[in-house]
Amino acid sequence: MTYVICEPCIDVKDTACVDGCPVEAIYAEDDVPEEWEWESFTEKNAEFFAV
Repeated sequence: MTYVICEPCIDVKDTACVDGCPVEAIYAEDDVPEEWEWESFTEKNAEFFAV
């Protein structure tokens, strides 16, 4: 199933959307599961979305 990030969750830095996000899609950096092959994207995402 595909999910779309809607307006209420865009540019939200107060973690208000964490409870509404499906399937535990949001993790703190230290909690990202090691078995995920794309764990290396954590740093790339941080650089890309840095304000």
